[in-house]
Amino acid sequence: RASIDVLGKPLSKAFEDFTGDKVENLFDDTEVYQDFALHLHKSLVLQDATPWQLKDVQAEFAKAGIKLKPFEEKKIERHGCKAIFAGPAFVSEATQALQGGADLSEWYDRNLAGVAGANPKLACSTLAEVLRRAIADPKDASTSKINPEVDLEKELDVIVNPKNGLFKLFQKALGKGGLAVEFDCLLALQLVHHNLGAPKGLMTRLLTDFYDSDVLSEESFTKWRDDNKDETPGKLKAISDCTSYLNWLAEQSSEDESDEKE
Repeated sequence: RASIDVLGKPLSKAFEDFTGDKVENLFDDTEVYQDFALHLHKSLVLQDATPWQLKDVQAEFAKAGIKLKPFEEKKIERHGCKAIFAGPAFVSEATQALQGGADLSEWYDRNLAGVAGANPKLACSTLAEVLRRAIADPKDASTSKINPEVDLEKELDVIVNPKNGLFKLFQKALGKGGLAVEFDCLLALQLVHHNLGAPKGLMTRLLTDFYDSDVLSEESFTKWRDDNKDETPGKLKAISDCTSYLNWLAEQSSEDESDEKE
């Protein structure tokens, strides 16, 4: 996680630079605290590619002796930070709309398009969380189990539906970021698999659907499989789940290359 220091300056000094006044001369009821927190929050996320939750920001300000007032929704939207907070209500809005058959293009343009340009990893992780909730068991309050009605032998409509499938939004989020961004996307999907209890066949289903939808490439699968540095949880179970598919895909590619040479 990024340090709360901004360009090497402690929080209090950065705040003084932002306001032009001393921290002790400002009172808890001023809205300047909110403005500064939102600017700082946004800059840290865009630098670090790690979502800062609201509680993280509040905790850091508390260390500096500043108790923040509750953030107003309109202010969050005005500063373009709604997607960065990525709170339950924000994700739930998209999940409910998706489950209801709505096209999320407008939701994406309103909330994630601005973030994706600077931080595609954050955009992908947010979309992956929407996906996880969309296929989670609605009877499980913790949303940590897959919906028993989801048939992993078939394409996931929530991903591949040509009208409102998430594949279109993932394509937007990845943009022209290339292999590095695809790798980040795979880590987000790995986390979906992990947070749903690593159900058999899920990782294979996710890779298949995103590959067939031209979101992820075989090269990104190889990079993800061979990486031994990232510490995102669930790697071993995810790899185990999709090894047969990855081997099959590699064989298909070899056969295609042989046919081209002939």
